[in-house]
Amino acid sequence: MNVSEIMAELDATYRKGKADRKVILIPETDPTEIVCELGRTVPPEPDQSTAVAIIDRSKPHYHKHTTEVYIVEKNQLTVYVVRRNGSDEATLSRYRLATGEILVIRPGEVHWAEGKAAWVRVVSAPAWSPDDYHLVDLESILAGHLTE
Repeated sequence: MNVSEIMAELDATYRKGKADRKVILIPETDPTEIVCELGRTVPPEPDQSTAVAIIDRSKPHYHKHTTEVYIVEKNQLTVYVVRRNGSDEATLSRYRLATGEILVIRPGEVHWAEGKAAWVRVVSAPAWSPDDYHLVDLESILAGHLTE
Protein backbone atom coordinates (compact mmCIF):
# COMPACT_ATOMS: atom_id res chain seq x y z
CA MET A 1 0.00 0.00 0.00
CA ASN A 2 1.50 3.33 -1.06
CA VAL A 3 0.50 5.47 1.93
CA SER A 4 1.83 8.77 0.57
CA GLU A 5 -0.08 8.38 -2.72
CA ILE A 6 -3.27 7.44 -0.89
CA MET A 7 -2.93 10.36 1.54
CA ALA A 8 -2.41 12.76 -1.39
CA GLU A 9 -5.54 11.42 -3.12
CA LEU A 10 -7.57 11.61 0.11
CA ASP A 11 -6.44 15.22 0.60
CA ALA A 12 -7.31 16.15 -2.99
CA THR A 13 -10.63 14.29 -3.15
CA TYR A 14 -12.14 14.18 0.34
CA ARG A 15 -10.25 16.51 2.69
CA LYS A 16 -9.80 19.66 0.58
CA GLY A 17 -10.67 22.52 2.90
CA LYS A 18 -11.92 20.09 5.56
CA ALA A 19 -8.99 19.45 7.87
CA ASP A 20 -11.38 18.09 10.53
CA ARG A 21 -11.85 14.90 8.49
CA LYS A 22 -9.85 12.41 10.50
CA VAL A 23 -7.62 9.84 8.80
CA ILE A 24 -6.83 6.60 10.67
CA LEU A 25 -3.98 4.26 9.68
CA ILE A 26 -4.54 0.63 10.75
CA PRO A 27 -2.04 -0.32 12.06
CA GLU A 28 -0.21 2.98 12.43
CA THR A 29 3.03 1.62 10.98
CA ASP A 30 2.90 -0.21 7.65
CA PRO A 31 -0.92 0.08 7.42
CA THR A 32 -3.11 -2.43 5.62
CA GLU A 33 -6.19 -0.22 5.96
CA ILE A 34 -6.65 3.56 5.87
CA VAL A 35 -9.96 5.14 6.93
CA CYS A 36 -11.01 8.74 6.28
CA GLU A 37 -14.06 9.85 8.25
CA LEU A 38 -16.33 11.90 5.98
CA GLY A 39 -19.18 12.87 8.27
CA ARG A 40 -22.02 12.10 10.58
CA THR A 41 -25.68 13.05 10.34
CA VAL A 42 -27.11 15.75 12.57
CA PRO A 43 -30.36 15.23 14.53
CA PRO A 44 -33.22 14.97 13.73
CA GLU A 45 -31.84 12.84 10.87
CA PRO A 46 -31.28 9.13 11.65
CA ASP A 47 -27.89 8.53 13.29
CA GLN A 48 -25.37 7.37 10.68
CA SER A 49 -21.81 8.07 9.57
CA THR A 50 -19.91 7.83 6.31
CA ALA A 51 -16.24 7.07 5.72
CA VAL A 52 -14.03 5.97 2.89
CA ALA A 53 -11.71 3.04 3.58
CA ILE A 54 -8.75 2.01 1.47
CA ILE A 55 -8.19 -1.67 2.12
CA ASP A 56 -5.44 -4.18 1.51
CA ARG A 57 -6.61 -6.31 4.45
CA SER A 58 -8.84 -5.43 7.38
CA LYS A 59 -8.86 -7.35 10.64
CA PRO A 60 -11.69 -9.79 11.45
CA HIS A 61 -14.22 -7.97 13.62
CA TYR A 62 -17.91 -7.45 14.28
CA HIS A 63 -20.25 -4.75 15.54
CA LYS A 64 -22.95 -5.45 18.15
CA HIS A 65 -25.19 -2.56 17.09
CA THR A 66 -24.02 -1.20 13.74
CA THR A 67 -25.13 -2.15 10.24
CA GLU A 68 -22.50 -1.33 7.62
CA VAL A 69 -23.06 -0.83 3.91
CA TYR A 70 -19.94 -1.25 1.75
CA ILE A 71 -19.99 0.49 -1.64
CA VAL A 72 -16.89 -0.20 -3.73
CA GLU A 73 -15.63 3.01 -5.34
CA LYS A 74 -12.40 1.81 -6.95
CA ASN A 75 -10.68 -1.53 -7.59
CA GLN A 76 -12.00 -4.86 -6.36
CA LEU A 77 -12.74 -6.02 -2.82
CA THR A 78 -13.26 -9.50 -1.40
CA VAL A 79 -15.33 -9.49 1.79
CA TYR A 80 -15.60 -12.52 4.08
CA VAL A 81 -18.65 -12.72 6.33
CA VAL A 82 -19.38 -15.32 9.02
CA ARG A 83 -23.12 -15.70 9.52
CA ARG A 84 -24.73 -17.74 12.27
CA ASN A 85 -28.04 -19.46 11.63
CA GLY A 86 -29.75 -19.69 14.99
CA SER A 87 -27.61 -22.36 16.60
CA ASP A 88 -23.86 -22.53 17.01
CA GLU A 89 -23.48 -23.41 13.34
CA ALA A 90 -21.83 -20.79 11.16
CA THR A 91 -21.40 -20.24 7.45
CA LEU A 92 -18.48 -18.41 5.84
CA SER A 93 -19.46 -16.49 2.73
CA ARG A 94 -17.06 -14.81 0.32
CA TYR A 95 -18.23 -11.85 -1.75
CA ARG A 96 -16.13 -10.52 -4.63
CA LEU A 97 -17.19 -6.95 -5.27
CA ALA A 98 -16.27 -4.72 -8.21
CA THR A 99 -16.61 -0.95 -8.53
CA GLY A 100 -20.21 0.11 -7.89
CA GLU A 101 -21.25 -3.08 -6.09
CA ILE A 102 -22.76 -3.02 -2.60
CA LEU A 103 -22.76 -5.37 0.40
CA VAL A 104 -24.73 -5.01 3.66
CA ILE A 105 -23.16 -6.36 6.86
CA ARG A 106 -25.54 -6.75 9.80
CA PRO A 107 -24.81 -6.47 13.53
CA GLY A 108 -23.09 -9.56 14.95
CA GLU A 109 -21.65 -10.73 11.63
CA VAL A 110 -17.90 -11.28 11.83
CA HIS A 111 -16.31 -9.82 8.71
CA TRP A 112 -13.04 -8.75 7.13
CA ALA A 113 -11.97 -7.64 3.68
CA GLU A 114 -9.07 -7.96 1.28
CA GLY A 115 -8.14 -5.96 -1.79
CA LYS A 116 -5.27 -4.12 -3.43
CA ALA A 117 -5.84 -0.55 -2.29
CA ALA A 118 -9.60 -1.03 -2.80
CA TRP A 119 -11.51 2.21 -2.12
CA VAL A 120 -14.79 1.55 -0.30
CA ARG A 121 -17.42 3.99 0.96
CA VAL A 122 -18.76 2.70 4.28
CA VAL A 123 -22.11 3.92 5.59
CA SER A 124 -22.74 2.92 9.22
CA ALA A 125 -26.05 3.06 11.09
CA PRO A 126 -26.07 3.90 13.87
CA ALA A 127 -22.92 5.98 13.40
CA TRP A 128 -19.63 4.10 13.73
CA SER A 129 -18.09 4.11 17.21
CA PRO A 130 -14.85 2.55 18.45
CA ASP A 131 -16.91 1.12 21.35
CA ASP A 132 -18.79 -1.04 18.81
CA TYR A 133 -15.70 -2.36 16.99
CA HIS A 134 -14.84 -5.81 18.35
CA LEU A 135 -11.78 -7.66 17.05
CA VAL A 136 -12.02 -11.45 17.01
CA ASP A 137 -9.61 -14.35 16.87
CA LEU A 138 -10.35 -15.79 13.45
CA GLU A 139 -9.10 -19.28 14.32
CA SER A 140 -11.60 -19.61 17.17
CA ILE A 141 -14.43 -18.33 14.96
CA LEU A 142 -13.61 -20.72 12.12
CA ALA A 143 -12.98 -23.76 14.34
CA GLY A 144 -15.76 -26.23 14.80
CA HIS A 145 -19.12 -25.75 13.15
CA LEU A 146 -18.21 -23.96 9.93
CA THR A 147 -19.49 -24.76 6.47
CA GLU A 148 -18.57 -22.96 3.28
